[in-house]
Amino acid sequence: MKQFLFLCVVTLLASCTARMGDLTTVSTRNVDKSADYQELSRYVKGKDRVLTSILFIPIYSRPNFEEATEDAVKKIPNGEFLRNATIKSRYRWYLLWTTEEIIITGDVWGEDSPTTLTVGSTVTFTSRRKVYEGEILKIEGSRATVKYMKDGKEKVKEVDLSELFLK
Repeated sequence: MKQFLFLCVVTLLASCTARMGDLTTVSTRNVDKSADYQELSRYVKGKDRVLTSILFIPIYSRPNFEEATEDAVKKIPNGEFLRNATIKSRYRWYLLWTTEEIIITGDVWGEDSPTTLTVGSTVTFTSRRKVYEGEILKIEGSRATVKYMKDGKEKVKEVDLSELFLK
């Protein structure tokens, strides 16, 4: 009985991840070569996940690379394209269904916003490879105090102004 239970748990948690490759630049639209692009955020992750079978019946849907790229770029305001991108594919098997997803992680580049940051501005920033949205409470020198939500709790953090982007 214990072996059967162990087999069921292993089956529920089974997955396979494969690194598909690395790309220098990834974009889903034309990039203006004369524009002055800057790195807006690092290690932004985008993904596209689809259900591939239910009750062992294939659905014949595949995750879309373009959707995963757009998911990453749209997380950062003024984002245009990704650089230093890593592409992975992940399959997950559950007891009654399977899913497949494409995950792309890279640095988002775009044109810097011409507007200035002020107290009360809604901004985005990255921390530990996650993108957060918050409000500026105070600006002192080259740092700002930002109020944001993390795991359903309100947090306050000091962030360099160079790491903040207007929403």
